[in-house]
Amino acid sequence: MNTYENTDKSMNRLLDLVDSYGGYMSLNKAEGKLYFNWKADIDIDGNQSIDFGQNLLDITKQSSATDIISALVPLGAQIEDEITGQKSRINICEVNDGKDYIEDEDALEEFGRVVGVVIFDDINTAADLKRKGEIYLAEMNYSKVTINVTAVDLAGTDQNVSNFSVGTNVKVTSEVNGIVNEWFAIINQNLNLLNPANDTMVLGDERRGYIS
Repeated sequence: MNTYENTDKSMNRLLDLVDSYGGYMSLNKAEGKLYFNWKADIDIDGNQSIDFGQNLLDITKQSSATDIISALVPLGAQIEDEITGQKSRINICEVNDGKDYIEDEDALEEFGRVVGVVIFDDINTAADLKRKGEIYLAEMNYSKVTINVTAVDLAGTDQNVSNFSVGTNVKVTSEVNGIVNEWFAIINQNLNLLNPANDTMVLGDERRGYIS
């Protein structure tokens, strides 16, 4: 019998951590060893910007969003009463002033009271459940803007600027698109070795705003 038959993949467990607590994961190699990094935010800012009329060739914006929730009832793992055998789920009352819900004040003011319920079967404590619920509520109420960019990397002609690189932030200015000196994370690159002018990048995950 394969001893690893019932063992889940490490990547799945790592992705579960990001889903539960947020952040960004990356790998880097140093002195022949691979190092795993988990950071709350992408905190490396590149010194080369993307500017309309200079190195920006094309830009498109895409946004995706889910329904607004202004009050969320998070429920955790199922537990069974030792005496009655009745089953119930962990809630956040004991760590939330007796209330089993959390609220988004801004969403309440703008959209009124919209209640949602979410179940986290893998959460076994009220404190962890509240934290997970707060993360979930924030993600539900914000739209993420992803930008697809075609830009010339000027690092090959200007030694004073660094190359564009996945896992770093870049400042973008394109007034015709409503973007002025805003920072975005580079989350994907497609390099054209024969014609660097056709290099494309996907920027996103940093610019957020309420859905109107």
